[in-house]
Amino acid sequence: MGHRQQRGALLRLDRVTGQILEEITIAPGDWYSSDLMTAAGWLWLTTREDPVVRQLNPSTGELVAEYQVDSQYTTHLIDQGEAVGI
Repeated sequence: MGHRQQRGALLRLDRVTGQILEEITIAPGDWYSSDLMTAAGWLWLTTREDPVVRQLNPSTGELVAEYQVDSQYTTHLIDQGEAVGI
């Protein structure tokens, strides 16, 4: 209970105990994730604040790319095998 998670962090948990093993910053600043998923070996993140899909390194949380979407909001992601649906 003494561990306080920061906004914009991905937590790796022990599957048995639920103990936090690692905390990776994936969204520095004031991002609030709308959806987060893994697909095609990457971590994908959308936010409520902007129409952008962010591609992140799943091991480090490093931002790899940002993709502008022709929509007012991005909310949900769908794994389509080799593609990511929005």
